[in-house]
Amino acid sequence: MTDCGGSPAIAKIASYLYYDSEIFRLSPMRMFESIKPCFQKSAIDQTKTTAFGLARARITQYRWVFCFLALALGTAAATHCAYGQLPDGFGPKPIFDEEFNQTSLDTRRWSFRGLGTRNDCEVDPSAISVGGGFARIRIYSTSTKDKLTNYCGAISTQSNFMHRYGYWEAAIRFKYQSGMQTSFWLQSPTIGKIIGNPQQSGVEMDVFEHIASESNPKGYDHALHWDGYQPGIHKSTAYKAAYETLDDGQFHIFGLAWTPNKLTFYIDGKESWTATGADAAISKIAEYLILDTELPHANYVPKEGYGPLGAAQNAYLDVDYVRVYPLLKH
Repeated sequence: MTDCGGSPAIAKIASYLYYDSEIFRLSPMRMFESIKPCFQKSAIDQTKTTAFGLARARITQYRWVFCFLALALGTAAATHCAYGQLPDGFGPKPIFDEEFNQTSLDTRRWSFRGLGTRNDCEVDPSAISVGGGFARIRIYSTSTKDKLTNYCGAISTQSNFMHRYGYWEAAIRFKYQSGMQTSFWLQSPTIGKIIGNPQQSGVEMDVFEHIASESNPKGYDHALHWDGYQPGIHKSTAYKAAYETLDDGQFHIFGLAWTPNKLTFYIDGKESWTATGADAAISKIAEYLILDTELPHANYVPKEGYGPLGAAQNAYLDVDYVRVYPLLKH
């Protein structure tokens, strides 16, 4: 896998250089914020009574030079690591790149999915918002005449973007509440159509999932489902674990390297699970992205619900970006 030369500073600066639709451009405000401490007065002891003190004072005097040098190095490194780490064999420029820099959902890329009642939730566009550089998909509740109604959200690229193979990744964080289920996953429009031939019918691939029965906020799984969902026919396999920093309030990158013979899952650039054709079915047809929240099991849902829209009790999934990189050879 590629890296950024082992320099967190360069990696941080380079990460704010990003490809957006047509041009490779800089985000000036985010770039400035990342290096602003360079320009602020140093709090170190600037005494000149020793040679060490003289050296530190001279560095402080010319610190702006070092700031711009860091900026230049970050720019030079951007073509190498602006998108973070990629497994070998995938193109460096994404073919799908959603940064959520708008103030509303970009309907040229996304559509609302499965609107209406789903288990213990009403899937509704009101649960989805975009702002501050990320999308938020909530679970919230309303109460009228002693009736509690829960609302969830789901979006997909089915109408606008489908692709076969590649490296698919998203930077996500979520706020855990009892009963919530939330996922970043790939789906086939024909899953289960040909039982016994998931390669041509497609496979559900859950890159990140926190299931409703998981009470640990650090818990997650990667999962694969094929041959439809009918009991007795449906097949699946999964890897379940806990990620120590998953509930730290920061974005974490979940990725899937999908190739013709292997599925390799990653968390924050490190391999977490691999499935081959001997372990599971591997789809060989184009699939689409889904981001969602849901409440599949009413017995896990708190009686008081999740509070009104925007309340602190809301559960939610935040998505900073979603990117898909092409497989170079297959």
